[in-house]
Amino acid sequence: MSKKSAVRSRKLSLAAAEKNEKFRELCQSAAVMLARGQSLEFVNERHRAEYYRQLLAVSHRGTWNEWVTFFAQGVAQEASDAMGRVQELDRLREQYQRRVQTARASALLPKLVDQLFVNPAITTNRAAEVLNVKFNSAQKTIDKLLGAGIIKELTGQKRNRIYLATDILAAIEGKTPAALP
Repeated sequence: MSKKSAVRSRKLSLAAAEKNEKFRELCQSAAVMLARGQSLEFVNERHRAEYYRQLLAVSHRGTWNEWVTFFAQGVAQEASDAMGRVQELDRLREQYQRRVQTARASALLPKLVDQLFVNPAITTNRAAEVLNVKFNSAQKTIDKLLGAGIIKELTGQKRNRIYLATDILAAIEGKTPAALP
């Protein structure tokens, strides 16, 4: 083997090792996401066949560039979708805050609205705890949120009621909340 061939072979080996390292890092990132309960939505029914086709091509033909490109495009799409959801949630929060801020509104309302973006389900006891008020005050605040259409009561019971901000859940799932135009 000539010196030129040896240098070229080493360069190719280094390039392949570099690609393998990048691939390994991407796979580790994906594994961490999946272990945390997150999913790569682009590997859903619509893209699953292409995902596996690309992996098989890497295995049989070593088409790393194509697979990394496909994977990176999927991650970019996921990031874009996540940003859209964050923007929807931000618009929804602004809308809710405007709805509850009136001249005579309690300062507790905006605080409870913010809590719904931490956890869209709430009970009166939890509201009392978050707001640092008695049960009756918390229930009055919840009643105002019910009246404003921000939350819905789920149980139909008189006691131990659970309230849910369904539009917040819709925005998290990437659906258009009913409260948004």
